[in-house]
Amino acid sequence: MANRVWVKNEIAALLAKELGRELWEITDIAENGESKKDKEERFFIAQKLLDAQKHMVLLDECEDIFSRYGSWFDDSLRKDHINKLLESVKIPSIFLSNSADIDPAFLRRFDIVLEITAPPKDKKKAIVEKSLKAKRISLDSHIITQISESSFSQGVLLNACKVAKTLAQHSTHRAKERKATITESFVQVLNEHLKLSGAKAITLVKEQPLPYDMSLINASMDMKVLCEQIKNIPKSESGHKQSVRILAYGMAGSGKSEFAKALAKELDKPIILKRGSDLLSMYVGGTEKNIAKAFMEASKQEAILVFDEVDSFLQDRSGAYMSWEVTQVNEMLTQMESFNGIFIATTNFMDNLDSASIRRFDMKIAFKPLDFARLCKAFKLYAEHLGVFRIHAGQRGISIAR
Repeated sequence: MANRVWVKNEIAALLAKELGRELWEITDIAENGESKKDKEERFFIAQKLLDAQKHMVLLDECEDIFSRYGSWFDDSLRKDHINKLLESVKIPSIFLSNSADIDPAFLRRFDIVLEITAPPKDKKKAIVEKSLKAKRISLDSHIITQISESSFSQGVLLNACKVAKTLAQHSTHRAKERKATITESFVQVLNEHLKLSGAKAITLVKEQPLPYDMSLINASMDMKVLCEQIKNIPKSESGHKQSVRILAYGMAGSGKSEFAKALAKELDKPIILKRGSDLLSMYVGGTEKNIAKAFMEASKQEAILVFDEVDSFLQDRSGAYMSWEVTQVNEMLTQMESFNGIFIATTNFMDNLDSASIRRFDMKIAFKPLDFARLCKAFKLYAEHLGVFRIHAGQRGISIAR
């Protein structure tokens, strides 16, 4: 099972090749593009007709079958049908799923259950570069970096390459201009995919990052000092650094999330930022699973984990009306306790948080609006960055001259 992004089909094909077997794939789409609904029947037939020594069977998107049955209603006849399907396996078979939400009663019937997770950023970048090289497409490094940070499958990348090269072939431009056409078309195809998921678009021009100075943060403690303290935390006997749990609270725009990003840069660590909309689920138990998954992902990548707008699911349990309002907070506290890394939660509404949850944080840091001195310093820093000169900050305000 895995996220739709990662190349499960290619892994299955590689496994069959290594074993010297022919892979028979059962999907919902026929060769003519029409939808087929007899996937289960075709699986049964494959088990009867194929040779266990020569073939393997691939059942793609098996969650379509399993998701019809489970906790929503008790359909014992249909569940029995699925059990018979699993018990009928005589040919080595691979079931692919984009979701782990499968009844445990079915999962127990598999010999191996394997989760395929996203590769680290550097490996994903290497995969992107290899795919582009195979298609003889050259892109600037900053575009490749943006692609590797996005959730594209290899299939989407290869399709974008195909579209871009097709458009370039029909171009009347010279070679240098055709290269620009390929780049623009390639990025446009990818951005259409990103638009559907509400993700940030890929930019052709390299963005110049704004300068950042931690001393500008008007907080209840010196953030530069805090950063140095976190850097110097000694490792335990197991080789892990002591966990750090920070609750950053204050009005919107006071620099809470930007501090987390700056801290990750200072510590040379990846950062995983989750907003309330990324974690909250419409299904009972879904939010708890998303919370656990976020902590697991951060542990594997040794990343700084940031929960933005944490008040959306960490509200005071004393006023809870539904059981899931309590279980969300409980899951959050359990994950915080077992997490051996840096965890930062931000909120604009400190008073709404569960009091027991607040006590679990090592540090509670108040972020305030910039005072006049910091405002002048920030204005000068960014004005100089933009090429504005001769800035004077006095008691009556700030004057600028070129």
